[in-house]
Parts: sequence; structure tokens; C-alpha cells
Amino acid sequence: MQRLKKISSFCVIALISTAINAQSDKVPGEAIGLGQVPSQQSISKDRLSKPTGDRWPQVVVTNPPLHSLVAAIMGDQASPRLLFSRQLSHHHTALKPSQLRQLNGADLLVWAGGEIERPVEVVLQKKTIEVDHWSAESCAGQRLLLVSDEGTGTDPHGWLDIDNAVCYVNELVAQLTVIDPVHQGHYQRNAARLIEQLGLLDHRLAKLFKPVSASYMGYHNSFRYLLSRYGQAAQAELNLFNEQPPGLRQLLSFRQQLKATGVACLIADSSVSREQLEQWRLGSGAQLLMLDPMGRALQPGPQLYFQLLTELAEQLAVCIAG
Repeated sequence: MQRLKKISSFCVIALISTAINAQSDKVPGEAIGLGQVPSQQSISKDRLSKPTGDRWPQVVVTNPPLHSLVAAIMGDQASPRLLFSRQLSHHHTALKPSQLRQLNGADLLVWAGGEIERPVEVVLQKKTIEVDHWSAESCAGQRLLLVSDEGTGTDPHGWLDIDNAVCYVNELVAQLTVIDPVHQGHYQRNAARLIEQLGLLDHRLAKLFKPVSASYMGYHNSFRYLLSRYGQAAQAELNLFNEQPPGLRQLLSFRQQLKATGVACLIADSSVSREQLEQWRLGSGAQLLMLDPMGRALQPGPQLYFQLLTELAEQLAVCIAG
């Protein structure tokens, strides 16, 4: 597993770092602590009026997993807002006027990045809105996976790797402290607890996948960060790039492989057509498992990230094992 950068002097909390390091032989990822790693989208200190001790910053987050991490850092005193409803697609849904107003009134926008949230990228590029922003895809030192072996595009579902989530937490603390230095200690303490909890989650998921040794096949597989972290490799995959459907030759080859390999599990993102995949599955003996990497059916909040990864891991482990 990739080692992320250790905590900088900005946010050193020795007690928590020691506790996590003591568990480093138990979890697959290296123990990593709370740090300050300002991204290339660091916030301008001049434009914003700083929140006072009586006012918490207005933070808007685009998707449920990132919203969960931000909510855990900000704590009970402040509640980040979720930009997209759980029923809407993040890929192509144009922003409504009410959402644009919400962004214009925010102190900080937290979003996944242009690979998966094109509508947000468009309004930022066109300067339709004026808001300081940080994207998960810009987090320095995170593990990135390519969409295909041809090297076309980056898989944007990086939050499903717990090391990447810690990378996000580190940078988000730095971003929040810039716009709200009054509550710096509050953010640091919450983030330290969050990182410790992420380490424990990592350990539980590693134990869950340890006995699983079978392979699987994936179509539009949004779960590779999670699966590869715990040693699960696909027999074959057919992943979509920029939402472009695969060609007929690719589809026929994939269907033939599914029947020939005898894998027990065909994994797919819930956004693709179940009817088509059910037709491919006939005669293969593979179970079709369609999951949502966003956790849109879950209740938003600090616990969503933990619930999401736990439920995904449990279902994936059972399906792959057959």
C-alpha cells in the first residue's frame, strides 16, 4: 500500500499519530496522520471575510462520501450542505439556479473533480459562480488508477481507498483553517479522531477480504480502489471512459470471457443497464452485483462514509467468493 505524507508541523497531534502507528502492522495501509498539505487550489486569504467565533463557514459538498468526511471534520456545530440530491446524477445534471446561488453564497466548495462532476467544472471554468474550491482529484500524494490499460483517463472514485480519504482529510483541515482560523483546533481534533477511526475501518475491511481468493469480472467497475487495496484483482474488465459506450467487438469479447472464465461474480456500477448485463450473464453462472459507489441511498452525515465502505465490502466479498 502506498504511504501518504506524514503530518506537517501545522497540525501535529503526537498522541493520535502514536496510536495509529501502533496499529500499522494490523492494517494494510501505512499509518498516516493529520497534516497540512495545501493543494494547488489553495484558498485566497484576501477575498473572504473570515468567520468569527460566532459564525461557522458555509461549506457546500457535491457528493455524499466527501460530504461525510467534511461533516466529520466540522462536527456538530456546523453542517456542510450537500449540493446534489441523492436522486440526481453527478455526471450530466445541469446545476439549477438555486444551486448556483447556494455556491455563490458559500465560503468553500468541496467537489470530486471534473472527471466525474462535469457540470460543476463547467460553471467554475466559465466563472458562472465565484467561490473558493478544493477538489479531491487535486489531493497531493493520493493513489490514482487509470480507467483502462490504454492509459486513457483517471478513475475518479478515489474516495473508496481509505488512504486517499486520509489524504482528503489532511488537505480539508488546511483549507478550513485558512477560511476559519478561529476554529483551527476544533477541526484538528475532529480530523485526528476521524483518521483514527479510518485506520480501524481499514483493519476491519482487510480481515473481511483476507479469506477471499477468487477473481471476478467488472463492467464499468467503480470499485477498483476498494478491491485492489485488499488484493482483489479482476479476471477482466470493461470500463467506460467519459461515459462513451464500448464498441460491439469489446462487448462480444467481454461476454465470451464471462462465460469462459467461470468467475462467480460480475460487478457493475448501478448506473448502467441491468437488463443488458442480465442477458450477458445467462449461461455463465456468474452472479450480477450492481452497487452505488456514492451511497446515495444512505443517510448523509459523518457516518455515511463508514457505512458505505462497510456495506460495499461485505457484498463484494460474498459475491467474489461465490
